[in-house]
Amino acid sequence: RTDLVFIGRSTMDEWRIRALLDECVLDEDECSRPHEWARRPDPIVVLPKTWKELEEVERNVRRKWAPFAVGLSLWTICYNLIEGGVSIHVGLEEESLGLV
Repeated sequence: RTDLVFIGRSTMDEWRIRALLDECVLDEDECSRPHEWARRPDPIVVLPKTWKELEEVERNVRRKWAPFAVGLSLWTICYNLIEGGVSIHVGLEEESLGLV
């Protein structure tokens, strides 16, 4: 027996995943004829078929997430500048080199 664990969003379609995995299972009769099942199309397509399609998918992912990444980077920089300024101010007020 083999158990698979999928960790992800709750929007995964469990029954579609089960159906796709069930299509991959071979019975004893099919296992005895490897020359036949080796030519069957792969029911689970993980990657696009061509490099061009893969590049297009990658471009779409970058286009979607790039603004979020830039925004998060800018927010992090601003937060660190403010945190540093507050630390320096408190250190000078308390006359403590440990906080500066």
